[in-house]
Amino acid sequence: MILKKVRIDENKKIAEKIFRLSVYCPEMARETKPGNFFEIKVGKTLDPLLRRPISIGLIEKDNLIFYYKVVGRGTKMMSDFDPGDYIDILGPLGKSFPIKKGQKALVIGGGIGIAPLIYLAEILKINNNKVKFLGGFENINQIYIEDLYSILPPEQIQIYTDDGSKGKKGYPVQNLDTIITDFDVVYSCGPEILMKKINKISLKNNKKVYHSLEEVMGCGVGVCMGCAVKTVEGYQLVCKDGPIFNGKDLSW
Repeated sequence: MILKKVRIDENKKIAEKIFRLSVYCPEMARETKPGNFFEIKVGKTLDPLLRRPISIGLIEKDNLIFYYKVVGRGTKMMSDFDPGDYIDILGPLGKSFPIKKGQKALVIGGGIGIAPLIYLAEILKINNNKVKFLGGFENINQIYIEDLYSILPPEQIQIYTDDGSKGKKGYPVQNLDTIITDFDVVYSCGPEILMKKINKISLKNNKKVYHSLEEVMGCGVGVCMGCAVKTVEGYQLVCKDGPIFNGKDLSW
């Protein structure tokens, strides 16, 4: 875990309300694994007081890439960052996705929850894992996975949109009972309702499944206790014990 001011190299809008933030920090880039997150200070004063937790989206040489959606005051302030500015970030934090070489991996995400799965897909590919990526979006205007197409060939990526404006109409859990039989492990991130369905189908088919949970976090290091989630072993903290959880351990 490192606390440092880092230089912004890029902060551009890449889809409807979605931004791609690139910061230069070789030290952090070397330490970061898929599933880790960072706490980003969005203001120059104590207002807002809390940092914003953002999952790592990709590593490009010495740069950390974050994908974020503007949904409130904090992320709106992030969208105003300029290249050349320095921002205060803390990380990498949390546990990473467990990866076993040789496994056939099905990666499923929805909306901005797809962000941490892009770097995961790259590391899976580097490890020679067979990968299939299923991604769901509300519509064509919210698709932001151009970087993913530089990692996986188009035939390994299936897009779904709620309105059918791109890819298949519907959701990435459609026909999952059939699709999942060809894979050893499932990774997911996105809306809780989506992850719960993925979890149910995965466990029913005796597949290992891991989820990256998205909870409101205060400190990001397990002090404030604000991100507790119920598991079969009692409450655990998403920031410290996660954000990656084995699906069989969640009380879903």
